Amino acid sequence: MAGVHPIYPLVYIKFTCGVILASVIGSIIVLHYFSKMKYRLIPLSFILYFLSQYTNIFSVLILLSISFAYLFWSLRYSLDSYQFVSRKEWKKEKAQVCLSSIKQAVFYKEIITLWRERVLFSIIFSSVIMGFGAGYIARFGAESLLPESLQVLVSRFSPESYAFFGIYVLTIHGAVFISLSFFLNEENTIWLLRHAPVKMHDIVYGKVLALLIPLLCSIPFIAYYSAFTSGESLLFLIWSLVFSYLAGIIICFPLGARYVGKKSDILLLYSVSLLIFLILGIAFSFNGIFSMVGFSKYFLYIVVILIELVLLVFVSTRLAAHSLSVKYSSSVK
Repeated sequence: MAGVHPIYPLVYIKFTCGVILASVIGSIIVLHYFSKMKYRLIPLSFILYFLSQYTNIFSVLILLSISFAYLFWSLRYSLDSYQFVSRKEWKKEKAQVCLSSIKQAVFYKEIITLWRERVLFSIIFSSVIMGFGAGYIARFGAESLLPESLQVLVSRFSPESYAFFGIYVLTIHGAVFISLSFFLNEENTIWLLRHAPVKMHDIVYGKVLALLIPLLCSIPFIAYYSAFTSGESLLFLIWSLVFSYLAGIIICFPLGARYVGKKSDILLLYSVSLLIFLILGIAFSFNGIFSMVGFSKYFLYIVVILIELVLLVFVSTRLAAHSLSVKYSSSVK
């Protein structure tokens, strides 16, 4: 011991106190860094400041004592960080699981089904083909495409007749067929819908919202047809497309809900197609009728669409919801 330098024990004690002080400060940081009240870490900045200014053994011992006292006080809040992080994770998982509404859930379900079955792509493809074909025939005539026996008959058709045929096909494909399939395909799941603690109106409204996508997929027909006809009667074509889609939904929703789960889809589709043909034929005659009326035809276009929306929201969807729940009215709150 006589050969040991007298400063070595002090250096060893100072180093040991520094290691202990670093461990204490690290423990305090772990306790408060992930908590909501991070301001509790402010006293550590003063401890570190004094440690950088006063490096003698006496100052280190005093700072170590203060840090130990602060660590023991911090143990009272040792669960704050864990509870705060757990609460954040719980809210994050809840936000991912919860859906905003039944309508949104039904909307997503129907759109995903249409996408997986390539129905939306087929509507886009049909609208492009029908728009190109109807526009070409309306612009250049059908003499080069039809046999001579039909050329005389087709020559009597007006250009609007080809637009009528194209919109009719798109209405059957994008509104009538899909509206009926929304209900006829529920053959194996209708019992679940009737016993689920949700309103039938919300389910029906979600299906109605899903039909906006097929309507948007039919817009290429207007673009291609107008490109051949130089944009003539563009507003009337847009109105006719929207009118025919709404008419198809208004008619098909109550019928589809009435015959849900039954094997009458072919006969039902045929009957509805004839009815839509009659209604769409009357709609195309509105352009000449509106010109004879003193009011602006654009004003009458808006009035007719508003009437259809009222019928859809307050009549068609309610009849469909009533047909789905009539046998199990006690289970629907």
